[in-house]
Formats: sequence, structure tokens, C-alpha cells
Amino acid sequence: MVFHSMEDILAKTSAFKKARWVAVAGAENDHVVEAVLKAQKDGFVEPILVGRKNAIQALVEAKGGKLADDRYIDVPDNDGNKIAAEAVRMVREGKAQFLMKGLINTSEILKAILNKETGIEHGKVMTVMSMNEVPGMDKLVVFNDAGMIVYPTLEQKIEQIKLVSKMLRDLGYDEEIKVAAVCAAESVSPKINETVEAAELKKLCQEGEFPGCYVEGPISLDLALMEESAKVKGYNSPVAGKADVILFPNMVAGNLAAKMLLICKSGQNRTVSMILGAGVPVAMTSRAASAESKYCTLALAALSVKEA
Repeated sequence: MVFHSMEDILAKTSAFKKARWVAVAGAENDHVVEAVLKAQKDGFVEPILVGRKNAIQALVEAKGGKLADDRYIDVPDNDGNKIAAEAVRMVREGKAQFLMKGLINTSEILKAILNKETGIEHGKVMTVMSMNEVPGMDKLVVFNDAGMIVYPTLEQKIEQIKLVSKMLRDLGYDEEIKVAAVCAAESVSPKINETVEAAELKKLCQEGEFPGCYVEGPISLDLALMEESAKVKGYNSPVAGKADVILFPNMVAGNLAAKMLLICKSGQNRTVSMILGAGVPVAMTSRAASAESKYCTLALAALSVKEA
């Protein structure tokens, strides 16, 4: 099983016996409120909205929603760090099962999660992944990492592969997960450290470091996503043209690829993003993302909640 479209993600939420509770950090935004209310209506989310209560409540009512008073956590001065801390508190106290980043900075929610006194348990590596609709591909493609780890070390890349593959397995992927450790070229060059590390990741996979995965590298992005290009260049690999996961060599490369995809699709592509390794799922979208993308991201994060 793989996810061929966003509809596959949404379809799995229909099996929920009860909704998952989400604390939305920075809910004072039209698209955030629209996405949350739609997810609640569809039965897979129950929201707690954090930020300026009066402003958020006005948005909810303008969208035709009605939430009980205890669904709002008021942060009158709209301080992003305070908002993030309150949302994390909801998780720590067991009132929410996952987080959503709304109209605050990524750094603010990470700071709240990592706080040694008031944060929550987390893994040794946190990374952000996205699932994307890519033209010409008959399945959603995972991008990792386009927004968090600036220059991942080899050890961090190992953890990234493990976190992403576990997430996909938990979602129901039952096929070999094809990971492309992409670089600017498909041959190893001592002058390009990314190619050396990509080859090492492939070697580790062959030695059994990533069960259920096939890691290919170094491999260029076109070979990972375009089977015809692989044929023309004579590049033979199970991953060529069929990658499930694109592991970028650094955040800049991932971010540029994600933004270029958005531009080429004139902003119409749907993408869902989530922080992995944070102890609980964190629905993560750009502040400029559409309500539809935020709604689909809520679905993905809700699916990733560990049932008690």
C-alpha cells in the first residue's frame, strides 16, 4: 500500500472511532480556522485554539463555527513564544494528542517542545517531512528535510531515514520504501561530500541498517523521479523514477525544490508537512499555505497519533 493521492490520506481518517485532539499554536488565521473547522466537521479532529481569544473566536464564528469556551486558550499579547508554550502545555497535560503550527514561527514551537522544564519528551533528532503531489508521479512523494536541519550530518541523515520510514510503515506502507539520497550528480566525488555520504547511506542499507528500505545514492533528482531519464542515462536502480522518499543533502536544496514545485504548479499543488521526532506529531505548514493543504496536513498528523 502507498498513498497515491491526498484522498488516500483523508480516506483513512474515516476509520477513526473517535477524533484526535489538537492544540493549534497561533490560530488567528483564516486558513487555519477554516481547516480546523472542516476537520472537526469531518470527525477526525477536536481543536484547542491558542492565541488571542477574541480575535480567534470572531474568525470561528465568521466561518459558521461554534466552539465551547474551554476550546480557547487566551494569550492576549499574541506573543509567539507564549502561544507555543501554551500549546505544548496542552499536550504535556494530556489535553491534546498532537500539535499544529499556525501563525507562529517554526523556531518558536521547537523552542517550546525542547524546553527542559516545560517541554515534552522528544527524540535525539527532529526533522520535517512533506508529502507532495508531483507531476508525472502516480503517488505522493516525501521530501525530507526542506525546513529544519540546515546541514545534516551523516548521523542525522541516518536518523532522518529511520524516522520517515517508520512514519510510512505506521501509516500502512507495506512495500519496500525507496529512498533517494539525492545529489547534484550520480557518481561519487571526494570533492562533493554529499555524494560520499549518499554512498555511505546506500552501503549501510545493504548492511541491514534500514529494514524494509532500499536506499540509493548518490542519485540526481531527475533520475529519482523520471524513469525515462534513468533509461536514457543507463542508470539502473529500483529507485530510479520510483522514489518514495527524496532525502535532500541539506535544507537549502530541499527548500528550493519544494518552492520550485509550488511555482511550477502555480500554487495549486497540495502538500502536507509534519515534524517527526518531537514526541507527538506536529502538523507543519507554511503560514501562506492554503486551507486545503492545512486540512490535509491535519489529517496526516491525526493519522500519526499513537492510540492509547
